[in-house]
Amino acid sequence: MSLPTTTPQYETAERSPEPNQSLNTQSQINAIIPQKKQFRLPIVIILLVIYGIALYGIVGYSIYTKNSLKTAVRSNQTTTAGAPLPLPQFTESSPVSSSGSFGFVSTLTSVKLPIIEIQPSEPQNETTASAYPTSITIQLAKDFADRVSAYRLGSFVIIGPKDWSGNGYDNENGISPRLYPSTVFDDNGPSVKAYTSLKGQRAGLIAGSQFFQWIRDHAADLQIEQDLAPVAKTSSVSALTKHLIAFSDTVTNGPVLESTGIAFSDADIHTEDKQWTTMILVVTMLKEEHQFAQDLINTFITQYDLMNK
Repeated sequence: MSLPTTTPQYETAERSPEPNQSLNTQSQINAIIPQKKQFRLPIVIILLVIYGIALYGIVGYSIYTKNSLKTAVRSNQTTTAGAPLPLPQFTESSPVSSSGSFGFVSTLTSVKLPIIEIQPSEPQNETTASAYPTSITIQLAKDFADRVSAYRLGSFVIIGPKDWSGNGYDNENGISPRLYPSTVFDDNGPSVKAYTSLKGQRAGLIAGSQFFQWIRDHAADLQIEQDLAPVAKTSSVSALTKHLIAFSDTVTNGPVLESTGIAFSDADIHTEDKQWTTMILVVTMLKEEHQFAQDLINTFITQYDLMNK
């Protein structure tokens, strides 16, 4: 870069020196040396700039790589933990299931089942046992009816597997019967867990917030902003109606069990009178019992007419 400006100076000095300015070998050397010094400083600066840019690039790439690795680790942890799916939003064009996995596979007949009372594991509301019915008549498939019984905790009646044991609670937070194959009450095994809130109770909104986006969006107005339940972790979730959510979980309980369930909330249409209700049913069964579990859910939906509320 500096050579073209140096060469003409040599030629001028040798061709026509001015009077009293004759150049000898030493003077030429003296003239050349300062010129080299003049161009040494810019080269150093340029090298420093290039070095700085390279160093900045290396450091920047290192930071980018480190952040990318952290993001990948976080992403992998979220996936492994089974991140909750986005809560579904029902629209008028959403398919409303009336058959298939949410329909009975056999012809229904009217069946009368005796009601078995569940003893609560926690203090319950004061009630009079004689005020409750001792049997229920419901539409069931014959082969399905042979495998189930009706169970009651407080005023809440559910249909569950025959000869199972139960516990639960009945208090100001709602009524929640739970059924198990034995008196061991193992929450890591097969179970049927139901919940209904008392009308207008704040606890019902909190329970529903894990399934319904409307409740979460209006948490401040409903005064439950600080008490929202975590969004339920599921493998699949869909809106059957505006107020009814269906979900399943084939991961959390391992390779043998799967959980299937529904959640109901009509809070959005009861903001004035505050007479909202939340109902939840979760059935955990062996995967080969999927249809039986689904029939239990269909029965619950039909029993409480949840598709039409």
